[in-house]
Amino acid sequence: MGKEDKMIEAQKAYSEEKVKLLKEVVDMMIANGETVTPYSVMKKSGLSKAFIYTNGQAKAYIDQHRSQKEYNVRKLTTQDVMAERIEELEKENAKLRKELRYYKQASLETLLNENQLLKYRLQKFEELVNQGIIKLPENKETEE
Repeated sequence: MGKEDKMIEAQKAYSEEKVKLLKEVVDMMIANGETVTPYSVMKKSGLSKAFIYTNGQAKAYIDQHRSQKEYNVRKLTTQDVMAERIEELEKENAKLRKELRYYKQASLETLLNENQLLKYRLQKFEELVNQGIIKLPENKETEE
């Protein structure tokens, strides 16, 4: 009976390690905002489906966290989803308004600088015309 007891104890210790791993995986999924289901836990942890469904501790831990609305994305109502989407759109709208103000200001400054440059060039051109260095072509339309 000594060997059987050791085998049973070893199997229990192995099962406890699996349950500990399962709890860590479930806690990690909760922290990441992922949906906790037996299937998703099975995929993340690598534990067998049979272990998850037959081990009482494992099944209870999953069910405990699965039943809580805040951890199960599928139980969100349409109002929750819509409110979340509205909040996202409002943030995006604020960001775009800020960018628009920046570009309007940048464009205005660019146009003002260009206007000053053109005024300066026109002034210099008029000075050259007045000095007789540059002659303006006569307009043929006014002669007719």
